[in-house]
Amino acid sequence: MRTPTGTSRPRPWSRSRYMGAVTAFGLALAVACGGAAAPTATPTTRAAPTPTSASAQPTPTSAATLATATPVRVAPTPTAQVVASRGKVVYAKPVDMGRATSAAAGGAGGPDTPFASSINAGLTNKGADGQLIPWLASSWAYSSSDTVLDITLRKGAVFQDGSPITVDDVLYSMNIWLNPITPGVNKPTLPVLPSAIEKTGPDTFRVSFPRPDPFFLTATFNTLSSAGEGWYIYPRAAVERMGIDAFNKAPVAAGPYKLVKRLPGDSVLLEAHEQFFNGPPPVKTIDVRIAPEDSTRVAMFRTGEADIVESVAPQFLPDLEKLAGAKIFSTRTGQEVVIKIQTIPDKIPGTDRPNPFKDVRVRQAVSYAVDKKAIVERIAGRAGAPVKGPYSTYHLGAVPDKITDYDYNPEKAKQLLKDANFPMDYQFPVYAYVASAPAPAAVEAYTNYLQAVGLKAQYRLVEVSSLIRLWNTKEAFPMSFVRSWNIYPDPSRHFVSFMKSDGGVSFVADPVLDKTWEDAFKIADPAKQAQAYEKFFTYIHEQAYVVDLYAIVDNHGIGPKVDWRYPPGLPNSFNLITWR
Repeated sequence: MRTPTGTSRPRPWSRSRYMGAVTAFGLALAVACGGAAAPTATPTTRAAPTPTSASAQPTPTSAATLATATPVRVAPTPTAQVVASRGKVVYAKPVDMGRATSAAAGGAGGPDTPFASSINAGLTNKGADGQLIPWLASSWAYSSSDTVLDITLRKGAVFQDGSPITVDDVLYSMNIWLNPITPGVNKPTLPVLPSAIEKTGPDTFRVSFPRPDPFFLTATFNTLSSAGEGWYIYPRAAVERMGIDAFNKAPVAAGPYKLVKRLPGDSVLLEAHEQFFNGPPPVKTIDVRIAPEDSTRVAMFRTGEADIVESVAPQFLPDLEKLAGAKIFSTRTGQEVVIKIQTIPDKIPGTDRPNPFKDVRVRQAVSYAVDKKAIVERIAGRAGAPVKGPYSTYHLGAVPDKITDYDYNPEKAKQLLKDANFPMDYQFPVYAYVASAPAPAAVEAYTNYLQAVGLKAQYRLVEVSSLIRLWNTKEAFPMSFVRSWNIYPDPSRHFVSFMKSDGGVSFVADPVLDKTWEDAFKIADPAKQAQAYEKFFTYIHEQAYVVDLYAIVDNHGIGPKVDWRYPPGLPNSFNLITWR
């Protein structure tokens, strides 16, 4: 078999049928992603998607301004050119919205990002370049060694029922975020929680912390933070008048769109909030149609039934690009397809044999064994982008130019395995689940690359609920695919769950890594924090705790009547949909 360069190497394979729906679950991994191929043990006659040039995929901006002692941007002013909202856009989406409200108001299931960021509003948001900007807050400032945060609330903003947004509403919303009033809703699991919250003036309040928390403001994004840890602002009077259950079904929020009607699993109807502080959104009505099958959403787009189609599988892209006036919006999601290597057990489970994956040479060997470039080109296609290092430049601290990557070198992999005295008779599983459509194919290809250097790896595709149980019980040994590093630029949330020694589903127990993260997390100044996270990034790479196969790229079909641009991350902010 031959590769694009004409050299002999194992070939990653693809099935002819692409998978559509994404399984969502309540870790930092939840939210849908677009399609591609599932694997078979032998090549098929159907070719994998042809990759586009790098210029077709926007480059994410630096995340170094996530936390700052003073705002880095001027607060937005009402959009003068939009006199009033008009018209209707039909939006075809693969998954339903979960709940409409955040963990602050309770409810079951996580809210999907486009709905959450359009119905609700938080103190901060992201600009088109991905940087933190004021939203319902007009300014903020840290003091007392970054343990005190003073926030000024925007004047004149109103809820969707016309009532003014006050500091009392903010403190009420924050209180029920920290102490949920809905049975079964857990308290947030942020590493640092406020020690005190107090009103300091008609439009100001103060948040105090036991130690510096550089990511508190990111929890107030107008897109929900990882694991449902973000919070939005709701009117206390409406929540208390309606009761929490009724409020969750028909929320009164502060975002640019109001929830008008919802048929679970079928459709969601949103209407513009004409008094939205940043001006009425350009589109009056957003009619969301839930269509899990890729082919169904694409057909809606082809016939003009849908103006925007979310998460188009790569095999459909060339045809859609030929439609008159249509275009494809491609952007990084902030998530990556990553293999996590289990180093916690001292012994291979069920045996007296030492865990060979505790040896860094073995972990480096399984990085050298895989041709990540081929996986991106032949399997992920336009749904993926290369990553150099443990995570991509979307995330804080990534310095790919300062590291030497593990290039595809099977002979070096074999030598490292020999030097480490790896037990070549040991058979082990490599776990995967259907998170985004190309992911299972990529993990199966990775498994076969391991086999090519003599390892008795066995590909295992399991249901996500079963795999989460294996993560929780540390039985996902010795390695598992994880849709990694969350959808927000700071890598710390993912680290807390998957790589911190006492993390809930951690694969790693390394005091040096823990200390490196803790040192970075205590810093609120963005420049110094970025430098600290460089050490974090470099150490993970040197220790080869992960194999990052590719960064997930989402592709959306945009019809001839509309345009849509949003910051790097998952689809968000319907108010950014405009008329052409």
